[in-house]
Amino acid sequence: MNKPDWEGFGMEVVTYGWPTNDIDGSELFALALMHNLIKPIAGGYNSEEHFDTEGICPEEGDPWYEYNFKTKNGN
Repeated sequence: MNKPDWEGFGMEVVTYGWPTNDIDGSELFALALMHNLIKPIAGGYNSEEHFDTEGICPEEGDPWYEYNFKTKNGN
């Protein structure tokens, strides 16, 4: 998987949203996917492996994504 393109992501967010427009969650999601900040998981959601921390209640096999970078807590 390609490395995250933080600069491209930041440029798109600032270009699209600055200074008066809002960016909604679906647009941020699309930008994160486009710039490799998140990556799709083959096979989709698996309740035995993935945790629904956002409470979106996915069905088995629904598209699922992971960060493509290390977070502050190492995940």
